Amino acid sequence: IVENFPRVLPEGLRAVITESSIRVLPIFELIGQHVERHEMFRAFNMGVGMILVVKEADVADVLAATDGYVIGHLEAGQREAVLV
Repeated sequence: IVENFPRVLPEGLRAVITESSIRVLPIFELIGQHVERHEMFRAFNMGVGMILVVKEADVADVLAATDGYVIGHLEAGQREAVLV
C-alpha cells in the first residue's frame, strides 16, 4: 500500500489510510508475528487485494456493487500513502 498506491495518484494528492479499517486476514496476523508492521504494509499490502479510487459521491454505489470497504481518503499534499 505505502509503496505502490501513490503511483496512481496525481501530484498534489496523498492517500490517508486508516490502519484500523483494514480487514486483516488471520494469515497476515501470523506473518506479522515475524515481520515488522511497516513491511507488512509495504510488501504484503496487509492482504488488501485491490484499491479503488472513486469520487466521494460514488462510494455508496461502489460499495453496494462490490465486497469492498473504505480504507481511507484522499487529501491535498505530497503524493504518498500515509498510515494513520
